[in-house]
Amino acid sequence: MIKVKREGFTIIEIIAAIAIFAISSSIIVFTIDASAKIYKRENVKFSTSSAVNSLIQQLKAKGVGSPTTGGAINSIADIYALNRKGYVIYFNYEDLPKTLEDTSTYIRGIDEYNPSFEDIKNYKDKISSKKYAAYMEIKREVNKNLNKPDSLNIQWFYNYYTVEIKVWDMDAGSNSIASSSTSVSR
Repeated sequence: MIKVKREGFTIIEIIAAIAIFAISSSIIVFTIDASAKIYKRENVKFSTSSAVNSLIQQLKAKGVGSPTTGGAINSIADIYALNRKGYVIYFNYEDLPKTLEDTSTYIRGIDEYNPSFEDIKNYKDKISSKKYAAYMEIKREVNKNLNKPDSLNIQWFYNYYTVEIKVWDMDAGSNSIASSSTSVSR
């Protein structure tokens, strides 16, 4: 009897190779999916962090100043003069450099402190179609420990403002919050 040598793979070897390929493929797909989710989340956080830092820098650049009239924002005192508990700013990222220029365009005063994301979202539904929302709270502090004669009324000169800003990406939800605070003085 002549023995025939068969070349190739047995059915068991092929099934084992397919199983190994399927398991390693699913691990790779799972890893790529997890990485994409992390990237998206961190990209949103980066955008909101950049926006909050930009708003803080704009406020610092404006300085304290004295209130002016006409709706233009020339200083923090102009925003504070709106006499509201908080301010909501709706903007798109490309609008960021001009968000603090005009109270009628971007800034909405609200009569509550520290609203939730849902409150901000409800305001947005009524007011705006912008992608980002910021909540800004400004507190004016006055230095009462001045060594000056009572006849001089320069207490306004020693005002400083504490500003807290929170920014949300309205599409990403409440987990996209970035916040920062600063003090601005003369």
